[in-house]
Amino acid sequence: MKYLKFFLVILYISLFSNSSFTQTQNDIKLIQYLRLQQLIGQISDSISFIQPMNTFFRIKENDNLINGINAKHKKLPFEILKIAPILKKDFYSNHHPIIINNEGLPKTAGYQTVLSAGIYFKKKHFEFQSRPNFSFSENKYFETFYTNHADITWRDYYQWINRIDNPEYLGSSPIKKASISNTSLSYNHNSTKIEISNKNIWWGPGIKNALIMTNNAEGFSNINLSSSKPIKTEIGDLEFQFVTGLLKNSDVPPNEPNRVYQGEFLYRPKLNSKRIFTGGLVSFQPKKLQGLHLGYTKAAYSYYKYSKSPLDYLPLFGSLGNRVTYSETNDYKKMMGSVFARYLMKNDNAEIYAEYGNNNRVINPLLFLSKNKSPSGYIIGVKKAIIIGSNKFVDIGFEYTDLSLKDIYHIKNIQSWYIDDKIRHGYTHKGKIIGSGIGPGGESQFLQIGFNKGINRIGIELERRVYNNDFYYFTFERVRDFRRHWVDLISNIEFDIQLKNMLIGGKLSATRTLNYQWFYQEYEPITDGNSYYKNGLDYFTLEGNFYIYYLLNFKK
Repeated sequence: MKYLKFFLVILYISLFSNSSFTQTQNDIKLIQYLRLQQLIGQISDSISFIQPMNTFFRIKENDNLINGINAKHKKLPFEILKIAPILKKDFYSNHHPIIINNEGLPKTAGYQTVLSAGIYFKKKHFEFQSRPNFSFSENKYFETFYTNHADITWRDYYQWINRIDNPEYLGSSPIKKASISNTSLSYNHNSTKIEISNKNIWWGPGIKNALIMTNNAEGFSNINLSSSKPIKTEIGDLEFQFVTGLLKNSDVPPNEPNRVYQGEFLYRPKLNSKRIFTGGLVSFQPKKLQGLHLGYTKAAYSYYKYSKSPLDYLPLFGSLGNRVTYSETNDYKKMMGSVFARYLMKNDNAEIYAEYGNNNRVINPLLFLSKNKSPSGYIIGVKKAIIIGSNKFVDIGFEYTDLSLKDIYHIKNIQSWYIDDKIRHGYTHKGKIIGSGIGPGGESQFLQIGFNKGINRIGIELERRVYNNDFYYFTFERVRDFRRHWVDLISNIEFDIQLKNMLIGGKLSATRTLNYQWFYQEYEPITDGNSYYKNGLDYFTLEGNFYIYYLLNFKK
């Protein structure tokens, strides 16, 4: 009984704390490592890397550095008890934050640090894991939407601000948080499990981005039913996850909330209500097409205040396009979804993948043929490994993500991804987008090359990231000003090195920002065509992070 009380207290704190970060900080590195190992044939091609994986402790049975150490003791009532390595991670940006999909950490400039460790245990059908952490963010001031923009540009800017809870600047004080994160309690039976959790969820085949669920925001409190391993059928393997959770607001006001245009305040305060999230993923691997994974995701969110039917708490969300509940019939439920595919070419040490989604209605094959096209987005990617020696190889990858609107109707009606004019907190949790970190109207072209020896790696990354092209065309296209696209040109060099019981690594990023916040300053009158294109509000930003992943030396 005393153990039960202890676990209930831990679970309560972790699920309902307002300051929890819920992505294990090493998940991204470990999934990257394992996915590369699959390319060179060291891991079965039956693993999809599409549904969330329990990478926290048990990816490889004999790798203590990844899994933590077995601290089982005869007097403890657990079949398995493991202590995770200690993780220390530091970030720094000298101008404004560039990094996205960063495990829910605050979007701030200056210095940030995270210190964490964790525990895992199993008792018969029950499993529990948690990773307490402490974080500190300097939260240094950086310039947001430029004050000198014209009044009409500010008016247009608030057309987006009033439809999403995604603050640019988080106040003027340092941010300190202590939390118990990446916490879950699950009951496992055969190939399925039911879980109470606040872990991050990533859906889809993308490596850099995904349309519906990523680790850009903090994990939200949820209950989910999922496959714990692929379910074998006569025609292939099936994986699934169905989630119901609670999305919280940031409660942070936008930039310059007292701005006035033609005698009216631009900012419209949002409804003080949490939101209900329901969603699901189904993935299938045909038996006769080994290496091919096909899937479908769907998500919906609605205000708790208008969720008056039990159906709003189940992942049904307007099945096949039918509106059933009060929130659906009154347009107080936002829906989106995607279809995706990943194909692993084992003999060629390569993979290709793609995800295509609609922003505002049900995804099903019939709707792809409809003339009334919904706002859509897509991700396409390819990765290739070139083996150069024993456990040595080079990997080359490219991924393209496009969330920008393609026709004037959707632009003029502001139907960008992740925003909505009725659920005006948008598709966010605690002020960060749950989907792709490039945000509404964004684009990303990402190229990387890495040199690998086991888990040791040195990599170079190049990315061109365009911010909210939907806003650009809504605001500046009508005046035919083609100089204001806000573009980041990002160059990264990263490394990961194993030294006995430590894994150390880091990334140094140099970013050339063009026309920051879509601002272009006229330095002199335009007298001829040659003086039209000149530098706008441009910046050079240095960003870096460094981590130490340290395995404690306990005696078993």
